[in-house]
Amino acid sequence: MESENIELYRQELTEEPQYTKIVESAFQVIERLKIPINDFQGEAPPMPEDITNIPDTELGEHLNKQTQWAGYLSQKLAEFESYHTVLTNELEFTQANIHTDYLRDPDVNKTKITERKELMKTDKRYVSLNREKLRYEIICNIIKANLNATNNNWLNLSRQITLKGQDQQREFRSHNALNYV
Repeated sequence: MESENIELYRQELTEEPQYTKIVESAFQVIERLKIPINDFQGEAPPMPEDITNIPDTELGEHLNKQTQWAGYLSQKLAEFESYHTVLTNELEFTQANIHTDYLRDPDVNKTKITERKELMKTDKRYVSLNREKLRYEIICNIIKANLNATNNNWLNLSRQITLKGQDQQREFRSHNALNYV
């Protein structure tokens, strides 16, 4: 059983780079969700380069779009974190099953516990679930990075709206002060 699992694992590694496929698969999901990756723009709301000269109404529109995008990203993050949690639990259950299988195998049962744990990591059941788990980790990390960027955009727009409001109040007060002089 041990040599069979190791051989299957080695065969999979030599046939094609599996972890590269996991990353590519994760990026394909991200692109389908229209979440920007590097130069990919998708449908994320564009952030104006210079927000200091934008009218208040346009700033409000940008702020609203960023809020909606953050809500969408939060929803997708929760969804994919749920998948990740399920896979983590499945992986733990599979590890327990593999461990039980190894205890029943007289050849493997004679090996040291550390060797059995290493052998377990080469089991095809473990490898495939671990790949899926890694895929969801990558997806979650990219969504988190985009959510963080969207929140930063929202804060910048909000800060600019606040500054414009303070400037208007200052102008109003100075205008009123001149009327009383």
